[in-house]
Amino acid sequence: MVEALKSVIFVGYNKKGQSLMYERNSVKIWCCIALAVLAMVYFLYEPTASSLYPKCIFLELTGYQCTGCGMQRAIHSLLHLRIAEAWDYNAYFVIVSPVLLLLFFSWLFQRPFPKLYACLTSQPFLWALGISAVLWWIGRNL
Repeated sequence: MVEALKSVIFVGYNKKGQSLMYERNSVKIWCCIALAVLAMVYFLYEPTASSLYPKCIFLELTGYQCTGCGMQRAIHSLLHLRIAEAWDYNAYFVIVSPVLLLLFFSWLFQRPFPKLYACLTSQPFLWALGISAVLWWIGRNL
């Protein structure tokens, strides 16, 4: 019984002799911690009132908005549950943010939900996401 479980869970060892499963889990834990810290920073500090956040180089150079312009303000507004305000800043991000969160959580829990992870990382889905971002980029500058 124990050997059967080991064969399901076991993925190999790294050069230090640690299980590769340990390495994968520690990367996921650090990603969760980083996401939590970023969410806390975006929640506490408003992008319009703080110099902590970078300005868009594309907007500064060309005068046109990129796909991500307004995203920092939209994140701040979404974290404060001001959805209409977030929509005004970056409507594309408001639409895509649940998909991105689902993608992140499917990566975290890809073992119990392999089909969801496979669907969200499939080439057609990622192409559709990329093409929609480019169309948003063009459309918002017309």
